[in-house]
Amino acid sequence: MKTIIKLLLLSLILFTVVSCNHTSPQKHLEITVLNTNIITGKYNSKYFNEIRELKRNNRLLVLESGQLENGTVKAYLDQNLIQPTNTALKKVQTLEVNTDTENLIAASEDFLIYCKQIFEKDYIEIAQMIDADEPEPIVDAAIERMFQIHDPAFLKKLNHLDEIAIRYAEKHDIPLQIL
Repeated sequence: MKTIIKLLLLSLILFTVVSCNHTSPQKHLEITVLNTNIITGKYNSKYFNEIRELKRNNRLLVLESGQLENGTVKAYLDQNLIQPTNTALKKVQTLEVNTDTENLIAASEDFLIYCKQIFEKDYIEIAQMIDADEPEPIVDAAIERMFQIHDPAFLKKLNHLDEIAIRYAEKHDIPLQIL
């Protein structure tokens, strides 16, 4: 009798632990879709205008040795765009993949990896131009060229993620509004 009670208690504890580790459909959407807002809000030429304005006003604040200091555009982008993108990507990559979530996770990961590559290469090249005080027309041309190159793939990957997210949200009766 004691053995049966112990087994029942052990089963109950195990069931509780296993069910607590399950990621809900709502959480899947938050991690795969809502985390991309850090990217969509900064993937535009206006973001570079904001950065240049911060630089002109000596307000490019970065965390150095535990203190906020005026930094370079490159350091600013690293802390405010690249690191958050890496964090978002790691969160997506830790999600449990199953038949219900595989397309959502794959689309999110594909989008985040593509954006990470743009940020680590193109954004950093432009940041270095701004840090070097290159003339604005040259920087503007580089920004325009970058968006001309990347916009088609960026939008295709983002729209693909949005389509999958909408279907996933509808399937799980989760309100989702894509802007």
